[in-house]
Order: sequence, then structure tokens, then C-alpha cells
Amino acid sequence: MRQPLAYFLLLTLAAGEALGADYQNPQIRAISSPECVGVDAIRSQVQPILTDNHFYLNVRHMGDPGSAELAGEVANLVTWDAGQYTGFTPPFPYENWQRGYYNYGPPTGSNAFQAYCYNIGSMINTWGFPHTVPVTGGGPHSVYEVRYSNPVTPWRTASSELTLQANIKIPWVATWSGGIGQLSFIFYLRDTVSNKLFAYVMGVFDTRPFGDGNGTEAVSSDTFTPFVSVPFTSNLQYATVSPFSATMRNVYPWSTGDFFRIHVSASKLQAAINAVNANYPGTNLSSTPKPGCAFTACNYELLEAGVLHEVFVGTNASTNISMGVNIYGFAVYEFY
Repeated sequence: MRQPLAYFLLLTLAAGEALGADYQNPQIRAISSPECVGVDAIRSQVQPILTDNHFYLNVRHMGDPGSAELAGEVANLVTWDAGQYTGFTPPFPYENWQRGYYNYGPPTGSNAFQAYCYNIGSMINTWGFPHTVPVTGGGPHSVYEVRYSNPVTPWRTASSELTLQANIKIPWVATWSGGIGQLSFIFYLRDTVSNKLFAYVMGVFDTRPFGDGNGTEAVSSDTFTPFVSVPFTSNLQYATVSPFSATMRNVYPWSTGDFFRIHVSASKLQAAINAVNANYPGTNLSSTPKPGCAFTACNYELLEAGVLHEVFVGTNASTNISMGVNIYGFAVYEFY
């Protein structure tokens, strides 16, 4: 199943995109083109993390430590059509492409994770696993991501922009007692001068109303790594949403596979570096070019990039969320 879709970028550019002034006739380098994956790409946190330049759907924290649900979070066949929640129905028999722990279809709708070629599905229902122990630095999540064995800088020229894109639908959301769900593009960078890490989290969707803890740029830390939060909105300091992209959604699900694309230029990255250093003075990310680099962004290597489906329910058994997501054709490019 693992075949790159070499012409995918050409198709997405041809689909009505008359490139605007900022991105007219860009040169494009594919860092990770969309990859046709199978069910073997669905992996649990109990399995080793693979750094081999391929895409995987990594599933984590679907149960308390020591629970059967956590140990078997993607161990079992899911035989019902999880597309009723994710918006993507794979070919029959469904268990060829779906994994989870429980196998309960509607109206229960237990966790189900799908991988069929360029389509990824993630159905998280926190009613289906115990969550009495806090998750340090985040919440239960799945992330469709690629990790690089030999990281390189995406900013090879002063005009380079790290570009992430995918078609997204979130057709199903239900929350109880304050459960929160989010979908974000993410990437992690390594400063080759200090060897320190930092990340971007770019918000596509939040179950809360806009402005209720989301929708504005911010600098934070997950206790392990500092990061900048960037919503898919306009007039951003740390990134630029493509003029051909949908913008951030809140509260309400949608069933169309809308196109999301975001760019991070060398100058926007510099602003993010400065903000991280100002808010976390001990971080000391390099903010001037190292020898051989003409600009600071050249100091930074891309370690991984992905689409993160994450939920936050705390340790109250009555706080829950059920949320279905479909990701199509996620890719990582350098526009320059």
C-alpha cells in the first residue's frame, strides 16, 4: 500500500488555484508527498516510534496506565462502518482497514481508527476507556504523522516557506460536561545550534466557541517542549494561511472535505523563535544565523509533521467527548 502519490500536488494546484500575489508560480519541493498507507500504519503507543520517513497513525492515551483499553487500543478488528462518524467509509470488509479496542457501532460508536490509502479516519469516544489518571502534557489523541530519519531544513532560501496541507472533514462531534476536542496541523523543529526542540500547533477546529481558550496566537509549553499556537485565521505573526485555504472552524461539524493549507516563512519563524525566547528565557533558541546560513531559519531542521486529533476530558468520568475526523492527502512541502 505504501506508494507516494507523485502527482498529488499537481492535482491540488490545478483544482481552481490561480495562485495569488504572494504565491504566484512558486517553486515547490516535496518534503513528504501524500502516501498510500494501509492498516499496518495504525500504531499504538506501546509500539516503538518509527522514524523512517513514512506516515503512521499513532494512537496514544486511550485508557489509564495498566488498563486493558490502553494495552489494546488498536489491537482489535473493527468490523462496523466507522465512516458513519469519520465521514470516510473504506472498502468492505471494513476490518481490513480499521482498528480499535471495542467493536461497538452506532449508537455507541466506540473508538475506531482507519487507514486506507490517502484517507485516514479517527473516531475517539472517551466513554469507551477509563481516564482517571491525568495525561501529562496533553490528552488522548491520534496523530497522522511522518518522522524523518535524516532531518533537513525546509528553509533553504530566504523565500522558502514550510507548507502543510490536507483536506479535512469533521462530521461528528458530541460533548458532555465540558469535554473538548481539537484538530491541528503540527510540526517539530530542532535547533541545530542549541540542539533544543520547539513546535508549532496550528488550529483547524475547536469544539469551544471562538475566543474561549482558542483562536488567537499564543506561546506555551506542554511541559516537555515550548510551542506556538497558531489558528487558521488572518493577520498572523507566526504563519500565513493560504488564500486558497479554509479558515478555522468552531463548535459545529462539517461533512465536506475542505482544503486547508498553511505556510511558515523564514521571517514568520524568526518571530516565533523570538516569542519563545521572550516567554521562556531559559530556552535560548538560536536567533542569529550559524556559519553557512544566511538567515536564522536555516538553523532549524524539521523532525516531524502531522495532523493531531486530540481531546481533553480530565479525570472526571462524566466529562467526555465523541468526535470523528477524516484526513485526506496530508502533505509537507517547501514553497520557495
